Amino acid sequence: LENMDRLHRGEIREFSMEKRLFRKGGAIAWVRLSVSAPWNFGGPVVFHTAVIEDITERKRAEAELRDNAEKFQALFAQSPLAIVLTTIPEGRVADANPAAEMLLDRNLDEVRGKTTLELNVWVDPADRARAMQMLQQEGVLSNFEARMRRKDGVEITVLYNSRVIEIEGRTYALNSLISISARKQAEAELRRAKQMIEDIVESVDGIVWESDAQTFAFTFVSPQAERILGYPLSRWIEEPTFWSDHIHPDDRERAVNFCSQSTKEMRDHEFEYRMLAADGRVIQLRDIVTVVVEQNQAVRLRGLMLDITKQKRLEEHLRQTQKMEAI
Repeated sequence: LENMDRLHRGEIREFSMEKRLFRKGGAIAWVRLSVSAPWNFGGPVVFHTAVIEDITERKRAEAELRDNAEKFQALFAQSPLAIVLTTIPEGRVADANPAAEMLLDRNLDEVRGKTTLELNVWVDPADRARAMQMLQQEGVLSNFEARMRRKDGVEITVLYNSRVIEIEGRTYALNSLISISARKQAEAELRRAKQMIEDIVESVDGIVWESDAQTFAFTFVSPQAERILGYPLSRWIEEPTFWSDHIHPDDRERAVNFCSQSTKEMRDHEFEYRMLAADGRVIQLRDIVTVVVEQNQAVRLRGLMLDITKQKRLEEHLRQTQKMEAI
């Protein structure tokens, strides 16, 4: 209305703006309105011309893009996985989450813009060359095991996963690192002591997820879910009770009650339970859960499910071996 008044007073000749209109059925449509008032040889404005462009889909796409970006940023920042974003092909660090800073004992300010070679992260630079070659050839790097060096000089063994992604027209590598140093040490000690266990270096699988805090209905689940449990990702999202329905019957009540109580108390929590895969296999999971609180109320849960099935089998095998030795 203010702009229309200015048109009538001759202060402006045209204007444009984005606004919302009601459709006939009550639905809201976003439009871009462009209005002009041709000069009438210095006389009063006698008519206007207007163009109304429907931009509803564009607005919806922008909102979805913002929501996805916020969700990614939240998962990136809060993920217990160490995640580093590097440029391609330069391999320079563009971003790193707090878990990565802790794992590598380096803060983001000192690593941003530098390559991992410049940071002296790789114990064997040949590992980096192989990883980069595989990533460039296939666009993905899965469960690559390498030795890395922290800033304090401590060497750690990591399971390295990477995927090529596009962000605002630029190509990056999204890299995730999981320290398996403790597991590797335990494996070595077990082989030396028992000489019974052969190669037990297995992939560490992780499912990143987000759900409603009250219903536990998933709002996001990473692609690893289908690889680990075999169910299409659409079922995780579309079935409100998917999680509880696929927990092993013997673990279901305990797991659901523990998660419910922890969420009610707005307390981050970690617990183990079994789920039934699509092919009937029993998968042992460790679930690390963060409770997102807004206005003193739990609104969302974000977590990471780790496949610890093989670890549990190893522990059981060790217990049985110790029993046999005691006899």
